[in-house]
Amino acid sequence: MNHSRHDDNNLDDETVASLNSRLGAAMTEAAVSTLPSTPSLAQRPWISPRTLHLLDQRSLASAGDHVREREVRKLVSASVKRGRSDWLDDLLTARDWDQVRKLRKGFSSQHGRLEDAAGNLVSSDHRAETYAEFSEAVQWAVRPTTLVGNPAPIGAELPVNVGQVTPDEVCTAAKKLKWNRACGRDRLPPEFWKAICQANSPASRWAVDLCQKCWSEGVVPEDWHAARVAAIFKKGDVANCKNYRPISLLQIVYKLYATILLERLKSAGAEERLWSTQFGFRSARGTLDAIFLARRLLDEA
Repeated sequence: MNHSRHDDNNLDDETVASLNSRLGAAMTEAAVSTLPSTPSLAQRPWISPRTLHLLDQRSLASAGDHVREREVRKLVSASVKRGRSDWLDDLLTARDWDQVRKLRKGFSSQHGRLEDAAGNLVSSDHRAETYAEFSEAVQWAVRPTTLVGNPAPIGAELPVNVGQVTPDEVCTAAKKLKWNRACGRDRLPPEFWKAICQANSPASRWAVDLCQKCWSEGVVPEDWHAARVAAIFKKGDVANCKNYRPISLLQIVYKLYATILLERLKSAGAEERLWSTQFGFRSARGTLDAIFLARRLLDEA
């Protein structure tokens, strides 16, 4: 990453979106030029090199070019069908009966066709769009609020640190990032941020400036709100969208910034304001602790 191009005087002319985009592009460029490339491997014998190339293009397009991603997805589907047909023809021509017998065992796919809102099965090519419509209309639909007015504060105003974001805060937050975690649409894993957010690292200044600009302006890049959604099948009918648990994969830099804000709240004593009976979404406690206590109370009743 060429830190010499970093100019503090030009930061006032930039938006958080442009600064985030420049930082992501610089990290991607540095990774491409320095890290060894990992070739894609076929998981099925009928997956051709052309299909693997299209899969790589689809991954790149998923970072923001939705139109291109949809086009490449159709090309991938057609290439897989053509590759499977050619592979079967080669088996019959070569009279490779061992491979043919293996096909008799069948292949149980975890991904199939989904039902739309009307209960009709849609094509597997429109699986992503179908689940997106379900998520927007049902899973993540905006619920009517139950709050009444502006309730009175439960205590005095917390002495939260409202000063500038410091390099120490950014480095400490980066250390809390977990290894080998899935990344967001920018394809920048936590290992990248751990690498640049080191003490006395010139490259860490980029991350500090981005977090400080978000803090001072009170806004975050729109890209931080966009997530890659992975649908994890639970049980039941595979065609029913309700039987999938969505997981949103956000950009790691968003988690970095959120960790800084969380640490400021905790340092100001925010956790002491929470009820002792709250176990979720707080450190050193979990819902399993609450379940254990509830069972002990039932045993002693």
